[in-house]
Amino acid sequence: MNKAAYAAIAGLFLALTASEALAQDGSANSKSGAKAPPVGMPVTPAGQMIHPGWAELPTSDQMSQFYPPIARLLDVTGRVRLRCHVTTADTLDQCQVISEIPQGLGFADAGMLLTPYFHLKPRPAAERTDMDFTIVPLRFALPPPDPMPPEPSGRAPSQRSVALARRLAAVVAGDADEATAEEMASLRDRLGSEVPDSILATAESQKALAALEQAWRADFPAFKEQLAQSYARIYTEPDLARIVIFMESPVGRRWQSRKKQSNEMHSAAWERLWRTAESQASTHLCEEIQCAAPGPSRPAGASPVDQQ
Repeated sequence: MNKAAYAAIAGLFLALTASEALAQDGSANSKSGAKAPPVGMPVTPAGQMIHPGWAELPTSDQMSQFYPPIARLLDVTGRVRLRCHVTTADTLDQCQVISEIPQGLGFADAGMLLTPYFHLKPRPAAERTDMDFTIVPLRFALPPPDPMPPEPSGRAPSQRSVALARRLAAVVAGDADEATAEEMASLRDRLGSEVPDSILATAESQKALAALEQAWRADFPAFKEQLAQSYARIYTEPDLARIVIFMESPVGRRWQSRKKQSNEMHSAAWERLWRTAESQASTHLCEEIQCAAPGPSRPAGASPVDQQ
């Protein structure tokens, strides 16, 4: 089962626990420790609380799409309870966050973003009022992690091979502090484009990233040893000796220090190759079969319907 399917199953937990949640919350929110609604959001008026029968729930893709990135990164589960006005069209509106566990990682925002995907089963007009509301309990959970990769296998290396492989791993992996700082900087840049500043700046998010950085640094020696054991099994002792001589030389260290730049240039060259090949293949194909006449590029989001 893929991660999206697991997320859907986890999300649909709300359908099974709705009645229990309604019974616990009652018609008043004083016992739930309700938070103030977000700024600008109208307060749900008092009215009758209904036990919803869901006609539609968020899909697996939607549950996965809105899972908070930092929580996903650390495999943290979350629970959110929302109090929502039920419209006469049997949708949810004017939702407020009653509770969020844990706070500060984005689960409340994720729950709010999912509310448009809830639709209740139609109710008789006589049972509806303009002040109906319901409690929506959401549970976010990820599937079990993939199994750890197997330990390096193959012939048992000699002690000298292992010693050489450790020297090679030391050059390739680099210093633990430098490697950790570089990786965390890259992660923060990525999260900066995925996570709202209001979430990224919370104490909980900063604690999560600090915990990850600490764990990364602590596990770095084990990573280098695994790298060394792999090298010792892949390469022969004479090959390791030659590789180490190069890697520990000034030229080898310069090559290693510029590996990131080299990889980026390699990726760019590979992309140019693919684009050129695709263009040439398209030209050759349209010499053999009838192709549509090329037209102006279609802006992102424009209608795909041909206006001619």
